[in-house]
Amino acid sequence: PLTPQEARRLDTENAKVKAQDALEEAKKALKDGQEPLEGELDWMGKKGGGARPVPTEAYQKRIKGLEDAVKAAEEELDRAQKAARQAAID
Repeated sequence: PLTPQEARRLDTENAKVKAQDALEEAKKALKDGQEPLEGELDWMGKKGGGARPVPTEAYQKRIKGLEDAVKAAEEELDRAQKAARQAAID
């Protein structure tokens, strides 16, 4: 059986690993989500002719959500690392 301190260290290390995994998943989702989905591009005419793609508000909202998820995962990892360091000291 583990002592309460050992159990706390183990729990905080497990939480840290989960937070690291969540951060990697969020970063991967952001990287994979950069390509606009169908309907997320409008086309705007150019002065000299032709058209250029312009991301829609839906695309920008989706990317913002993915960026926010990465930021939240980074913050959670920071909290988990601090908790693990504190548990190692105790």
